[in-house]
Amino acid sequence: MIHRIGDIEIDTHKMAVRKSGVPIRLTARPYALLEYLMANRERIVTKEEIFDAVWDGRVVTDAAISTAVRDIRKAMGESSAKSGLIRTVYGRGFRFVVPDLREALATSGGNAQPLDAAQPSTVAVLPFQVHSSDPQIEHLANGFADDVISKVSKFGLIRMLSRNASFLLADARLSFSELSKQLGAGYILEGNVRQSGAKIRLSVQLVDARDEMHVWASSYDIAPYELNDSQDRTTTSVATSAITMIYETEAKHARLKEFGDLSPWECYCCAYESLCTMNSRLHSDAVTMLTRALEMEPKFAAAHATLAYVLCMNRQHEHHSAGPPVNGRMTQSRQRARELAQEAISIEPRLPFAWTALARCHAGMGEMNFALTACEKSLDLNPLLGWTHALKGMILFQLNRAEEALSAFDCALDTSPQDSLRLTITGGKSCALLLLNRFEEAIELSRMAQMLPNAGLLAFMGEIACLGHLGRLDEAADALKRLKVAEPDASILLYENDFPMPDPEARRVIFGGLQAAGA
Repeated sequence: MIHRIGDIEIDTHKMAVRKSGVPIRLTARPYALLEYLMANRERIVTKEEIFDAVWDGRVVTDAAISTAVRDIRKAMGESSAKSGLIRTVYGRGFRFVVPDLREALATSGGNAQPLDAAQPSTVAVLPFQVHSSDPQIEHLANGFADDVISKVSKFGLIRMLSRNASFLLADARLSFSELSKQLGAGYILEGNVRQSGAKIRLSVQLVDARDEMHVWASSYDIAPYELNDSQDRTTTSVATSAITMIYETEAKHARLKEFGDLSPWECYCCAYESLCTMNSRLHSDAVTMLTRALEMEPKFAAAHATLAYVLCMNRQHEHHSAGPPVNGRMTQSRQRARELAQEAISIEPRLPFAWTALARCHAGMGEMNFALTACEKSLDLNPLLGWTHALKGMILFQLNRAEEALSAFDCALDTSPQDSLRLTITGGKSCALLLLNRFEEAIELSRMAQMLPNAGLLAFMGEIACLGHLGRLDEAADALKRLKVAEPDASILLYENDFPMPDPEARRVIFGGLQAAGA
């Protein structure tokens, strides 16, 4: 088999090496080392692995590897170990550097394009450091970093540097600001893996490279016997947490500027922050920011999609006296929302949130089967999008498919551990439990939802309807008073306008319980 990487060509059948078409003479051990490092070029290879693979486990000194590396560099005509094909990672091992990237950095003087606040943020994930002599821990650390890169990339807006680009400069021991300049990355995600008793501990930090300040950090303990499932959950949490914190940090930087000086990206981050508060009073701010972003950049697909979602939630654009928008009736703002979601899809059909926004539009109009189809399309593109799982849970609950709804809400919690969706998840689960006649559990979850910031109608629905069914009218009256304080305009009509209930049995259980409670 012939492997071609950059200007290097390795013919494993003939054990031959060519550089830019010119044959390179290597003896057996240096050739075997080069082939092994090339085959494992996505990671750092330890000395112990090299001894096993190249020297068949024979006991030799470190000098044997050094000699083989020196022979390779000499044969390749490399004058500097720092810019050569094989890099020494002190204390850890060796790594094959992809020639195209090495030469590109050398040509540019190591400087990428300067950071541009008008463009979406770029993240560089550094190789996770290993604090253990166990080679399995190093293998696990590489897996963690790869998973995080892959998962962040699925969201379609935050830009991820390739693994080779960020790993290449990790060995140079540069400051975060220097790494940022070299890589053109606004954020650096770093981590370390260590043995902690019987468990493996992963610690991660997200750094804003502009001021070298940590904006988020967390630690995760993983038991070896549940490694596969825990690794998936852990890296999902890291990816989604990092994305959320990037939006929040970008919004904080943007709000220090005058409105007229904001770029489309900065407007988008401010709008996303307002949306995540779940505070309907701030949704008008999001509309303003997203409208401004689209005035400056009409083809900004994510802004189209997010504006569509906000319009479906923004009650100031609705006229509740007209009744719920079902059976073909829809308000002007929801019609505009659907057009915006469709425009986002036409601009960027593989943007997951564009399909989520379209699902929200269909759900708001009572078109639940279309809404579910759009949710599935979104999750095909990004199975980690908590917004979509939470919306899917609400749709399934409205269709009286309560068990499926609970599963979707659990997926939402796993994929979006931040507070922004907990209100929808907890309140929605409470209503799904109500449909299953699990009243006490529903009441408990509803009361938990009420303790979250900006708790409104959805947070109280489960408790009030359950108390109505149970005939506990004094408690129901107290819950209704608390709801009026939290959301003065709350009513059954308001709820049905937000969440149409096309299933007759679900309507009977929900609204019958509310009416019995005195709503």
